[in-house]
Amino acid sequence: MSQSHPCRASSALVLAVAITLTACERTDDPAAVARHTAPVRPAPTAVPDPAAFPEPPPAPDAQDEARTNQALVVAADAAERAHAGANDCETAHNQLVAMLTTVEQELGEQVHRPEREPFLEVCQDMPAAARRCIMPTYAMANQEACTAALEALPDDVRQRFQAVVNGPGAD
Repeated sequence: MSQSHPCRASSALVLAVAITLTACERTDDPAAVARHTAPVRPAPTAVPDPAAFPEPPPAPDAQDEARTNQALVVAADAAERAHAGANDCETAHNQLVAMLTTVEQELGEQVHRPEREPFLEVCQDMPAAARRCIMPTYAMANQEACTAALEALPDDVRQRFQAVVNGPGAD
């Protein structure tokens, strides 16, 4: 399979968890609002500074977009089928990993999966409402409530969560 630009795999990851990550940024931050309201492709919520890339990623063509959308449909199904954990944090991790594994298989591109223990640690530091909202299936069904719950997270918890979900090298 051909080597893809790292942003393309990153965009697949971001699309797979867009509900969760979008809700993790405060909407009173003009930069965050701009990232989520730009009239171009959906912008990842936690991408490296664009200046870090020597050239912009190629624009997706209709076939890439359709393939990505199909992968996300299959990924959402995988989240629904993911093993329920002993608590919301374990379930959230299981669902997220199931989605990301599916996106990777469907698109043939490597994506970061958050490590279990760091994910569970930061999740346990969240209020119960936020813990439910990082479960992709719950977040998709309760977008408005989850946006509010995750926006209310203290900045340090939000930043730790984003670092765990996005992985090393993502700012």
